[in-house]
Amino acid sequence: MRHWRHGRGGLARSALALAALCSALETARAGVMAVGKLQSCVNDGTTPNTSLTCSQKIVVTVELENNKIYETEQLNFGVSCVNSPTDTCPCPCNYATDPTCACRDLKQNITVAATKSAVYARYPLTFYKYMNGRPYEDIIVGSRCSDAWFDAGATCGFAKDVNRQDIMDSQGFCCGCPVINLGGSAGITRANLDCGLFNLKKSAHCLRWDDNWWYIAFTIGEYLMDFRVNLDIATRSTNATTNITTTTREVLEVTPVQPFQRDSSRRISAKLLGDLESYQQAPQLDGKYLFIPWKNGEDPQQAYTGHFEEWMVVDPAMVTTTGLECDKIGVSYSGFRNSQPNACTTPAGSCLKNQLVDLWNQDMTRIHLQGKDPLYMVGRYGGGADNYRNQLNATANSRGSLDFFLSFPITAIKTSLMTLTVAADDVQFVVSRSPASIENVQVCTFDGQFCGGFESLATRGYLLVDVKNTGYVPADYTVTVVNCTQGIRPIVAQRASIMSQSSRRFQFDIYMETDQATNSSCSVLVRDSLGDSAASKAFYFYTNATNYGTVPDQSDLGGKVTGPGNGSGSDSDWCKAVCPGVYNVKCAAAKGCTMQLAKGIAAIVGPAIGLGALLVAWRSGYLSILFRLLSLLFCRPAAPAAAQARDMMAGLRNFMINPLAVPAPEPVSYPPPAFYPESMPPTPHHAAYAAPFGYPSPYYSPLPPQQQGMPAAGGWPAPAAGGSPLLALPPPGGMMPPSAYSPPLPAPQLPASPVLPSPLARPMLLPPPVRTQQGQRLPAQQQQPQQTGRQVRALGPAAGAPVGATSAPPGAGASGVPASSAAVADVQQRLQQIQQQRLLVQQARQQGLAAPGRPGAPLPSAHGPAPAAAKPHAGPS
Repeated sequence: MRHWRHGRGGLARSALALAALCSALETARAGVMAVGKLQSCVNDGTTPNTSLTCSQKIVVTVELENNKIYETEQLNFGVSCVNSPTDTCPCPCNYATDPTCACRDLKQNITVAATKSAVYARYPLTFYKYMNGRPYEDIIVGSRCSDAWFDAGATCGFAKDVNRQDIMDSQGFCCGCPVINLGGSAGITRANLDCGLFNLKKSAHCLRWDDNWWYIAFTIGEYLMDFRVNLDIATRSTNATTNITTTTREVLEVTPVQPFQRDSSRRISAKLLGDLESYQQAPQLDGKYLFIPWKNGEDPQQAYTGHFEEWMVVDPAMVTTTGLECDKIGVSYSGFRNSQPNACTTPAGSCLKNQLVDLWNQDMTRIHLQGKDPLYMVGRYGGGADNYRNQLNATANSRGSLDFFLSFPITAIKTSLMTLTVAADDVQFVVSRSPASIENVQVCTFDGQFCGGFESLATRGYLLVDVKNTGYVPADYTVTVVNCTQGIRPIVAQRASIMSQSSRRFQFDIYMETDQATNSSCSVLVRDSLGDSAASKAFYFYTNATNYGTVPDQSDLGGKVTGPGNGSGSDSDWCKAVCPGVYNVKCAAAKGCTMQLAKGIAAIVGPAIGLGALLVAWRSGYLSILFRLLSLLFCRPAAPAAAQARDMMAGLRNFMINPLAVPAPEPVSYPPPAFYPESMPPTPHHAAYAAPFGYPSPYYSPLPPQQQGMPAAGGWPAPAAGGSPLLALPPPGGMMPPSAYSPPLPAPQLPASPVLPSPLARPMLLPPPVRTQQGQRLPAQQQQPQQTGRQVRALGPAAGAPVGATSAPPGAGASGVPASSAAVADVQQRLQQIQQQRLLVQQARQQGLAAPGRPGAPLPSAHGPAPAAAKPHAGPS
């Protein structure tokens, strides 16, 4: 614990000492902020018995600005005696005769001179990786191209890693002439291939690296202030007895890392309190990338200590960390191969823009041709060749490796506060003062490319002021820029120390706050260490008006649409020019060309739908019908084919009405049966029932009723009680007895429809009539049974079916749906039964078993002998 108190000599002696100090520091109050003479006591706790040790101290608080590199100020402390028991000099006891006297009379002077280096913003660096600054594309044109991963003979070949393994996607990609654009215009392909019907070339596109443009990439962290304060302590002692003078020197270094130091004699201690806020802050570079060029054949040390003007600081948004993003620094083989959606229709070199070589050329153009500041060069932030000593430091750490950090100077005034505590009787503050002159003042652009002026708002001007110390002692000078005309942003002052008979260049940034062309002026004022004006000089410079550029002069389209949504439709000339080709649907969707997008989709989907429809028609059999219909429509049919054309048109019409229904055949007149059994006399009900449909009744005969065993008039007897007056049909496998027939009734009015309304209607196949060449019908004996494809309807269920069974409408199953394969088989079986019955009838006629006009004869059946026929009624009683 340290205590401060006044000395035992009383307040009077302290007041006199302070008055002397104030008188000495009256002319140097700019460097010393406070001074005091106190008695410092220390309560030592190293032993259980604490003791309080006191001594007289002088405490001085000083301020130190940056760039104070010379000893322009010093503090002189005087010591008359030491270890005086009364804190007074000379010693109150005689140490020559009194062995217990620890006081010594001295004549000692202690001089402390403080210097401060330039202040730097120190940024930590983290190595990221090597990056190439100039990737480029090689193109190989030929009749063959291969870019398969497993093809060892890939056209571009494969790059190798450190293990001599193939690098994925280093084989590039292949392009060819598009099939749709055969013979298209030049430029439709990446390699400008001459595409034609007989000239189908291919091109291989390979990514390559320029060996002269490799960079070491670092990421930049947050900065801290870096500076050093050196205290040069010189002690000169004169022995009072021998009158011999000796001088000793010692240097204490105080930094933000070690803010407290003490000399070897333990009489002087220095403590760094902190910094006052500056008027200008350091650039914010954390998160950005630093690119240091590594020339071919150089070692890392040469790369770190040279080419400072080529170092670049790049925003992280311009660098890809995955390598999969096109047009960014660090693009990889995979990005070049896989990240281009329309790789074969874009110009060569796509995906390889915005590289370090492009940024370098852009900065060179701005500096040397336009007189503007660079955008990426490290000199933009105060680095470059003028800062080569401290721009990048590589120092060995405890691990034996190198620590890298980037440093940029802070030109604005940066003041540090420090406290000196000295065991002395008095102190004297000495300030060096020297005259100065201004040798040169000029305004230039970056790197001194153009002098005299610059462009307003587009860049900044650099004011260069050369100040010379014309005196013979080092001194501090403050340079300010004052009395500027309107439109100039205030300029922050700078301070530095200059050696005697030496010069120093001060550089200021001039920013304009107007976009107009001006003739501006300012004055440079130099003040010495005491604040007096040492030199001044006015200067003039011009600024050009800000060049905002010009709006492009668009071509005159003559009233045509110049964009989507501004004309009669989106498929305008603009859409056709921006998205050429009907198949470029992606571009049409991106540009809002809806009509062109619809055309492209229709051109792609339409053929596929057409092919699918043709396939379905071919599988269902309608394709052959369509071809026949087209041949009948466009080809002149022969006379016999006219009926077939009518049949086909009728079938097509019915198909359009009900595609699931079976087409009805054309009505055909069939010959009447040759004879009728006695048990089945014909009745007009049968003819009336079948007549509306164009089919003859199978029981109808043109013979008179008497010849058929029927009464001529009077009709049939009335049915039994409970009998039905409706038409009765014969049961399957036999004939209906006469008693089951109803008396004659009027013919029912049936609908003229090809589909029978009765559930008993059943499809039946009958042979067509056989005619001679003269058109006459052959006798029934000469007609051979033949199978036909015509489908007609007949009354009654199929032969052999159980009594009471009914049949579905034509072309339908049991549930009324279209006929299935079972229905088709049933029809074929019915046809075979009819043919067998006709054969049996013919055999019976030949054997004389039955003859026309003989009623009551048994009817042969394919299922066995016919049942006994019932005799007809004689008529009503």
